[in-house]
Amino acid sequence: MANWAEIVGDEIKFYDRQLLDTKPLDAFLATFTQDKGYASPRLPKDVAFVAAAGEQTMYFVEQPPRFVSFRTGSGLENVYSEVVEPIHNRLDYDMYMIPVPWEYYVMSIADRTIDTGFGSASHLASGLYLFWSKTQLQDPEQATLYPASLPNIGSNGSVCLGENGTYEDQPDRKLMELVNEFYDSDFNADLGASTGICSNIHDWLSYHDGHETVDLTDPIFDTLPADDGASIIKIAQSANFQRLTPPDNAPSPSSPKAFLERLLFTLPEDDGRRLMQMMRQMAPIESNDAV
Repeated sequence: MANWAEIVGDEIKFYDRQLLDTKPLDAFLATFTQDKGYASPRLPKDVAFVAAAGEQTMYFVEQPPRFVSFRTGSGLENVYSEVVEPIHNRLDYDMYMIPVPWEYYVMSIADRTIDTGFGSASHLASGLYLFWSKTQLQDPEQATLYPASLPNIGSNGSVCLGENGTYEDQPDRKLMELVNEFYDSDFNADLGASTGICSNIHDWLSYHDGHETVDLTDPIFDTLPADDGASIIKIAQSANFQRLTPPDNAPSPSSPKAFLERLLFTLPEDDGRRLMQMMRQMAPIESNDAV
């Protein structure tokens, strides 16, 4: 039996609506106001902070402490093997299992695209930067970021990508492919190794012996440069970037437009365009009433 009707154009539609559940209104609205960080699928995974300047967006991708495989290449053959025995040895490289602290990969990607000349467009991107921290960043003002103490890392944290590029054209895929492939490459001496956390080479390379997890209280993480390090804000502002804040996910009864804008931000780009098209088609029908 119909218990609800809707007038659409010159038709009236009847529905049979049934009560499925009852919840306190305050508890229901609270699910929209909780700070869930960046939930948009347009953003790369594990993004901790986002900043913007003009037509570019700067992403800070956070990776937790863990063991990674470190493979030496050109210019480093025998350099580390003279300090400690590698866990794997081949004619063309030595491999070590090393601990890394909290990692923050930084890349700014242009919001606009350029024609690649091969029937597709690509987002312009700057270089990749990698910083280490003994603690997980809770405050963008924390001055605890130091350039990773690895070969191929410059004194400002810049990563020598060499031939490690990406053919992805979307910002999230472009950045995450570089982050995921970073330790799956041969490290050489192009940019040398910066001094900082884990600069005690012998203890750092042999740390995996007897350790199942990475303990950031271990003395190998105590060696820090003389300065206080950099912060997210300092890095972003050095290129005139300003930090973006997560969107307010709370519904706004007084401003449906603002609520829809927040909703569109969390949708994939194709879905967002589809929803906008639907709303444009429905816009002229202003006389619809629910009975």
